[in-house]
Amino acid sequence: MFAARSFKKLRRNYQDYGLGVTLGKTVQGLLAIVYESRTYRIYRIRLDRFTPDPEDICDLELRLLDPAQDDLIDQVEQMEEWLLGKVRHELRTGSICLVALDDGKVAGFNLVSFGKVTMPLVKMTRVFRDNEAWSEQITVGRDYRGRGLAAILRLNVFRILKERGIKRFYGGTLPLNIANRKLSKKVGFQEIADINYRRFLNRRSWAFKRVSKDDQTV
Repeated sequence: MFAARSFKKLRRNYQDYGLGVTLGKTVQGLLAIVYESRTYRIYRIRLDRFTPDPEDICDLELRLLDPAQDDLIDQVEQMEEWLLGKVRHELRTGSICLVALDDGKVAGFNLVSFGKVTMPLVKMTRVFRDNEAWSEQITVGRDYRGRGLAAILRLNVFRILKERGIKRFYGGTLPLNIANRKLSKKVGFQEIADINYRRFLNRRSWAFKRVSKDDQTV
């Protein structure tokens, strides 16, 4: 089981990032027993300044996931291994997940949380205000990429959150995830800060740095 999951993760990294980044992530994973170093890029959009576009339509069915929809939850969790066993709990404790369905198959999703959230890549927790939200994960299945589905998911989530009184919506990604950063910029997010996480044995440290205009270039 462990070997199969490791191979699946390697293959996914290779498909998403290429050979160079995959090798770097693999080496970093091997060193993680002793040392970890990771930078997390944070972005934000002001939804109180966001104007919905009535032409943001999709030929797939868009639906907010219900905690009782076991089959759809299983599909979402299989698309992102770090979510295994977590989505149902997230939904029951207030999170929302917008899914795009193609005849019952999850083509993509955006999981959003409120209040106290965890950022596993940098091992930290933050409590967001009542008028703020955090994007836990946005994913589009490989067969549905290149069709603008990720942007449609984002824009429809913006509408849903704005209707709920959310004024600021945050998310994050690795700086090397160019596809995510380009999408975020396209739909109106602004990169605002880097979280630099370091761990040597049991000693952890975090540093925060504002993102300059040069750092935002993708």
